[in-house]
Amino acid sequence: MSFEDACEAFFDPFLVVDDEEVAGEEARDAIVGMTTHWQVLYVIHTIRFGDRFRIFSAREATPAKGNAMKASELKNRLQKDRPMISISMRIPEDVIDDLKRVAPQLGFSGYQPLIRAYIGQGLRQDIARLESSSIDSFVESLRLRGVDEDVIKQALTDSN
Repeated sequence: MSFEDACEAFFDPFLVVDDEEVAGEEARDAIVGMTTHWQVLYVIHTIRFGDRFRIFSAREATPAKGNAMKASELKNRLQKDRPMISISMRIPEDVIDDLKRVAPQLGFSGYQPLIRAYIGQGLRQDIARLESSSIDSFVESLRLRGVDEDVIKQALTDSN
């Protein structure tokens, strides 16, 4: 895995951000993003001095990391020929001006891909939260009904 590949993952407009850990006094975050060569990577990093990133590790993403989306589903969502639909929405002019100013600084070709990235990121977080809470509720319901803990663990392992 090259440093350049790891850097490319940050420019994926559909990247998924995940809290990784705290090492000493340094918070580390992780992303799942795709390179221009269609590799889905899991990159652990930290942000230093406002805008400098330090990459600790990069590897091919696997479903076992517990990300909001499995790697194969993420690959399907990032296909070049994915069907698109045009929509119309009203956004204040100053917000559009800010998006136009920020987009190139974040590596986007324009403000519309940045909007799609913001929407996609928020949507994935909500889906993960909602799916997680429904699974947690289901598991708790099974426990209340006396289902053996080993059976629950095996069923969760089988479903991933």
